[in-house]
Amino acid sequence: MAPSSLRDILNKRRSEAFFGREEYLQDYRANLGLAPDDDRRRFVYNVHGNSGVGKSLLLRVFQQIADERGAITARVDYERTTDVLETLDGFADQLGHQGVRLASFKKEYDAYEKTRRDLFADEAMPDSVTGLLTHGATYAGLAGASAMTGMEAVEHAHAHAGQIAAALDDGRAWLVRKLQEPQKVKLAVDPVSELTRTFVRDLDKAVGARPLALFLDTFENAPPRTAAWLLDLLEGEEYGSLPPDVVVAVAGQHRPGPDSWSRLGPFMVGIELHPFGRGEVTRFLASREITASEVVESIWEHSQGLPVLVDTLAQASPTGPDDVADKSSDAVDRFLKWVEDPIRRKVATLGALARYVDRDVLALFLPEQERENAADHFAWLRSLRFVMDDGGRCTYHQYVRSLIVRMLRNSSPAEFSEWHAALAEHYGGRAGHEAETERTYHALCASPRTALDPALAGAVDAVAEGTAKAQRWASMLERAGIDGADSAIEEWGTRLSSALTDEEPVLSYLGRLIDDGGVEGAPLAKALTERWFALTDRNLYEQALPDIERVLSVKPDDVRARIRRGRTYRELGDLDAALADLDRAVADAPENSTALLQRSLTRQEAQDFDRAEADLSTLLELVPGNVHLYAHRGQVRREKGDLEGARSDLDKAVKGDPSDVWALAQRAATHADSGAPQAALDDLSRCIDLAPSNVGYLCHRSLVHLALGRPTEALADMDRAVELEPENGHLYAHRARAHIEVSDLEAAVEDLGVALATDPYDTWALHQRGFVNLNLNNMGEGAVDLLRSYEAGCRCDPAVRGIGVGLLCSGDVERATAFLSEAADMETGDDGWYRALAGISCLFSGDRAVGTEYLDRVIAAGLRERAEDPGEEAHYFNPAICHLALGELEEAFGLIRAMEEVDPSVERLEEAHSNLLSLREVIGAYDLYPDAFDQVIGILEGQIASAVQRRDGLDG
Repeated sequence: MAPSSLRDILNKRRSEAFFGREEYLQDYRANLGLAPDDDRRRFVYNVHGNSGVGKSLLLRVFQQIADERGAITARVDYERTTDVLETLDGFADQLGHQGVRLASFKKEYDAYEKTRRDLFADEAMPDSVTGLLTHGATYAGLAGASAMTGMEAVEHAHAHAGQIAAALDDGRAWLVRKLQEPQKVKLAVDPVSELTRTFVRDLDKAVGARPLALFLDTFENAPPRTAAWLLDLLEGEEYGSLPPDVVVAVAGQHRPGPDSWSRLGPFMVGIELHPFGRGEVTRFLASREITASEVVESIWEHSQGLPVLVDTLAQASPTGPDDVADKSSDAVDRFLKWVEDPIRRKVATLGALARYVDRDVLALFLPEQERENAADHFAWLRSLRFVMDDGGRCTYHQYVRSLIVRMLRNSSPAEFSEWHAALAEHYGGRAGHEAETERTYHALCASPRTALDPALAGAVDAVAEGTAKAQRWASMLERAGIDGADSAIEEWGTRLSSALTDEEPVLSYLGRLIDDGGVEGAPLAKALTERWFALTDRNLYEQALPDIERVLSVKPDDVRARIRRGRTYRELGDLDAALADLDRAVADAPENSTALLQRSLTRQEAQDFDRAEADLSTLLELVPGNVHLYAHRGQVRREKGDLEGARSDLDKAVKGDPSDVWALAQRAATHADSGAPQAALDDLSRCIDLAPSNVGYLCHRSLVHLALGRPTEALADMDRAVELEPENGHLYAHRARAHIEVSDLEAAVEDLGVALATDPYDTWALHQRGFVNLNLNNMGEGAVDLLRSYEAGCRCDPAVRGIGVGLLCSGDVERATAFLSEAADMETGDDGWYRALAGISCLFSGDRAVGTEYLDRVIAAGLRERAEDPGEEAHYFNPAICHLALGELEEAFGLIRAMEEVDPSVERLEEAHSNLLSLREVIGAYDLYPDAFDQVIGILEGQIASAVQRRDGLDG
């Protein structure tokens, strides 16, 4: 039956040329026939091997088999596909031609492309936005959602200037103002995640029950991290699940990495292709009726078993070894010996100079009178066995192309240069990154010495658009060096490609261009600026400072560079230097919003809230109604104490964007400062509804619950926070506070122990555990914790008193005396408990005179206070303990018994009883009437029993 289309002819010839891989074809065909839930079904084919072994051809035959089985198929080739987004768009276009229309994806992709074009066309765009759009930034923080965790997020909810700076830097603020809609911001800064999810959702709906086969060829050219994206896509956790009846085939030179692809081991077929062996070559040639041993030997020698070369040489139907041409000098004769038309020989020969051939490129090689027949010549070219058809254009097999290019370069260097110059001019008339890449490639081949500097400058422009573009540019340099026989260009391509495999690809790539002398002048300034972005994205401001200073040394009037240096100084804590730069930037460009915002942030950190507010007010005049600026100014006003103004601004921010959780958290803090905890609670509950996994908002709401006297609700919030981040030790310290409020002191000690294991220098946790241990009568442990927190700077009154009590009860009398004496001096009256303890401690240490003085002052004060206020039990208890310590037992027992007449509460009696028990633990080591202490303790226990009975009786 006659073929119905060119595609049929091409597929037939590919099948004829395909030899020696039958077991792989049978396996692929059989696998397509298995149900998706069959345990034998495989979903991934990974084909790898050196250049020329037939990987691409195997993928194309796989695709032909899938087509014949009624599958929907799509293929991308990383010889021409730049990145993940082009991969998705290429798949979508091919699927659309088969009736599988991914409408939402195409709409979202087109919107992304338009947004990106508009952003880069805006001359007012801060350079830092480029970093957000190209260096892998994520959405966290851009529309108000905090990316912080644990206690950092609690601090963020009470943000100070230094903390808000990171969330509202110049690029983020500009991008949010520019795009307004949160979805547009998300799409702009994390397009891979957003578009992949949409692609998968559309695909799942559109494919239906039909099988799907996807193919990714020349995977060794894919940008860094494409493999990680593909694995996430296949596993379905990150982007959603692909349809069940899908098979994905990947072909590349490199063996799959065991640490990554092994995740798909049970679902993957690995195929490693090798050149044909001598026996396979002999059988293949016999199938082409070539059996003469000397011819077979010559073909074997010249092809080294590479299938594409074996097949190509066989096409010439050689009758003797002389018909198999030399490897390079007679390459054209070898591949085109059977072509008699001189024009087509010329087309096929010169076509190898272009990495991609379409009708317009091919027309350059035709005589003017033949250009009207360009379509026919192009169709013929696409039918050649070593030419790969690729949807509207074609590429030569790289091995064949290299031989022809080398022959052309060696046979006539001048013509080689002239043709490349013509191709460079041709691509110079086209727009887009790919056209610029090809123009530069041909310029390098035409004139290596003059084209290298502009090519390296282009490398800076490429990395500014992302690592995918940078990889394509580096590969182009390497290929231009090989094809043009220029080792310097090839080495630059190799070095830049190698840099992109490092852990920090952008930094390594720029480092080679800057530090190895690749660029100078304006390209150097841009490279330094790009490296500044990459370093500051990682908070490496100290390393970034020299780069931006070098930019300013070359361009001292560059306002943007001065703003960036000001921001760098601010991040390094040199606020004076930052303000000097930012003041000059504002003076030079009064309406530069970035300069005003950065100066506002710096003034805020310097506690110059009035001027920070003034800058924000000026900004709001430039961009009226911007809700994020209202939120920022509201935070500044709250910090300066203008709570009414803060609430007004934050109300506008929340009204303008009800999903802005940062503004809601700021308003909650303002409500709390204003004494409106219920309003604060309402705002925080909305924050948690919008960001349920944000532990910071849970911590903040827990604090408000405590302020409202709701410890159970506070504890529930902290239990949820710990459940979300069980490794975050700071959360346990925060939960301990709630445990204390519900009187679960053992649980509080346990949580504080976890917190201190994470951060042994957390003075708040030490302080809290110290007091909890005192309340649990673990006096020694409590004293140690409190002493450590005191030495770390936590010198508040309760710490001093707690240390003294703990040391006294643990037997460290000498240090206890010092701390209790300090605590006694802090007391405003003379009848205090700590003055009594100071006296007792002095007695223990042998300083009876000072101890008696302390105790007598408490006794005298108690006498005065009882006369004025006979109903306060402390006026009886504290002097009683002093009498007891001095051996005045009758007076002590009398006061203790009299205390019952004032009817103290159960809680106050229990507190007095606990204090006495603590003292009783150590008095056995001293001659201080232990029997008398035991009697007093017995009296108190009786009073407690009576008080409980009276209370319960009243309750009844």
